[in-house]
Amino acid sequence: MLAARSTSAQRLEQIWSERKNTFDLPSDSAALAYVAWAKAMPWLARATDSEEWWEFFDVLVAASRDATNEPTGSLWSQQLLTVELPLTFAGFAVKLPSFAGMLEPVWTTLQQSLLKCTDDDGMFRDVPLEYWLPIFASWTRSLALGKEADRKLSKDAESRFQDVVESLLRLANRDGSILFRCDAHGVETHHIDLWRTAETFVDARLRKVITAIWGAAAKRGRSNTARAKRTALPTPSANSERAGIAILRPSWSAPHLIIDYRGSPFRLELEGKGGAYLSGACDLHLSLDGQQLSPQSSWEELCWISDDDVDYLELQQSFAEGVTIQRHLLFARDDAFVFFADAVLGEKAAAIEYRLTLPLAKDVSIESAADTRELGLVKGGRRRAVVLPLALSEWRGDRRQGELAEDANRLQLRQFAGAAQNLFAPWFIDLAPNRLRRPATWRQLTVAEDRQIQPHDAAVGYRVQVGNKHWLFYRSLIACGNRTVLGHNLVSEFLAARFGKSGVPETLIEIEAPADDDD
Repeated sequence: MLAARSTSAQRLEQIWSERKNTFDLPSDSAALAYVAWAKAMPWLARATDSEEWWEFFDVLVAASRDATNEPTGSLWSQQLLTVELPLTFAGFAVKLPSFAGMLEPVWTTLQQSLLKCTDDDGMFRDVPLEYWLPIFASWTRSLALGKEADRKLSKDAESRFQDVVESLLRLANRDGSILFRCDAHGVETHHIDLWRTAETFVDARLRKVITAIWGAAAKRGRSNTARAKRTALPTPSANSERAGIAILRPSWSAPHLIIDYRGSPFRLELEGKGGAYLSGACDLHLSLDGQQLSPQSSWEELCWISDDDVDYLELQQSFAEGVTIQRHLLFARDDAFVFFADAVLGEKAAAIEYRLTLPLAKDVSIESAADTRELGLVKGGRRRAVVLPLALSEWRGDRRQGELAEDANRLQLRQFAGAAQNLFAPWFIDLAPNRLRRPATWRQLTVAEDRQIQPHDAAVGYRVQVGNKHWLFYRSLIACGNRTVLGHNLVSEFLAARFGKSGVPETLIEIEAPADDDD
C-alpha cells in the first residue's frame, strides 16, 4: 500500500510540474482541466511545495470568478467553471477567506442553469447535441458535491433534473453514452458510473429504468423487456419537434432507433444488444434529368405516432424544382423490424436518380448473400440485422432499377426511374435474433384501381417474408384512390401490416389520405 501511495505521489508531482499546459488548452478542455486540478488539490497539498500550492489554488479561484463575472465559451465550460469548480472547493476549502461567500450564489447558479437551459420535457434548449451528456455529467457531479455540503435543489429544479434524466435515458446506449457516443470533442465515452450517481437523485420510476437498461440481467445479455412492461415505467419513446430529436424505442431494454433531424445533416443511430449497427450522418443526393437538386428547407414533422404496435415518424423536406421528400421511419414493437423509406414527390415527369447512404457503426461489417441483395450487418462475429431493399429486384443480377452496396463503410442505396413523377425508396431492417438466419424474400406487388394496374410513380406495394413471418407495405404517391393490393382494399396513403395465421393482413399502422385543402 505504501509503495502504491508513493507511486501516486510521484505521478502527481510529474503532472503538477506540467500544469502550465492547462492555460494553453482550448476553453472547454481548460475548464475541465481546472476541475480536475481542483479535485486533486487535497492530495497535491501533501506532494508539492506549500507556496506553489497556494499560488495555483488562487489561480483556480480566480478562473471561477472571472467566468462568473464575464461569461464566455460554451455552456459546458461555464458550468464547469462557475458551478462544479467552486463546489469542488467546498470539500476542503469552505472556511478559507478566498472562498467565503461563494457557495450560496454558486448553488443558485446551478438551479437557474437547470431551469433556463432545458424545456419542460427535459430537452436542452439551443445546445448542440454533443454537449448534452457532458453538461448533464457536470450537473450530476455538482449535485453530489452539493449533497456533501448539505445543499438541496428547489422543487422546480429537482423536478426539472428528473425530466432531464428521463429525456437522456431515452437517448442512452448500453455503454452509458448517448446518441453518436461522442463527447464535445468527438471522443468516445462510457458513462455507466455517471448513471449510477444520477440514480441517487431521481425517483423510483427512473431508478427502475436505469436497472432495466443496465441491470444485472441486461449485462448478461438477457432482455428485461418483460419485466419492464409489468412495471409502471415512463414511456421509452418520444419525439420533440422543437429539439429535432425522435426516439423510436419499443421498450427500455430493446433495440432502438434515434433520429436527429434538427439540422443538416440528418443523423440516425440504430442500436441493439450488440451495440450500434448504424451511426452517423445520412447523405442524400437527388437529381432530376441530370440536374442535382439542393434542399430548400429543414426537415419538419408531419406525423408522430407511438402506440402498442409501432413508433412512427414522418418528416418532410422541400427541394428545388418543386420536389418534396417525405421520409417514413417505423419501428414495429413486437415484430422487431425497422422500415425506413423516402417518397420523392415531384411536379412533373422526369428522369429521377436517388442515392442515400446510411452510416455503418464502428466495427460493423457487411455479409452479402451470394445471389440476392440481402445484406447482413455483422458485429462481434455475429449477424445482428438483415437489410432488404424492397424496391429493387431480389436478385443481384437485375440492375435495371438500382443497386444496394457497401461504399466506404456505408450502405448506399441507388434507385432510378425514367420519365416518372415520383419514386419510393424503402429499406426493411430485420432485428429479430431468431429470424436473422431464416430465408428472406420480397416482391413488389401490383396495385390496381378501377381494374387498371397503377404505374410505380402512382402507388407501390411490397410483400416481405422472413421465415414464416409476412408483412405488407403500401404507399400512395399521388392523390389517394380506392385501390387494391394483394386483395386488400385501400383508400389510405400509407399502410404497414402483418399477415396473421388466417392470411388476412393485420394493420400495424395506417395513415389516411390528407384532407383536401378545398374542404
